[in-house]
Amino acid sequence: MAETPLHFKTIIEMASLIKSRALSPVEVTESMLNRIQEQDHYYKSYATVMTIWALSTAYPSPSRTYVLPKVWPRWAPPKL
Repeated sequence: MAETPLHFKTIIEMASLIKSRALSPVEVTESMLNRIQEQDHYYKSYATVMTIWALSTAYPSPSRTYVLPKVWPRWAPPKL
């Protein structure tokens, strides 16, 4: 059986692969950007694709970890 393409994997599957270092955030970002480039001419679902910004945030930084911060929804005030 062929492996599932990256763009069909769930976030949980990708997070597991990133955590085990079988996949990097840069590979995920490049794959998704390639998919957008391949499909957007048909679907026209993106007004702006911010390729440089996406790639710059995907590259690792010594001060950044891959743990997402807990973010409050816009409608909920933060607990003080």
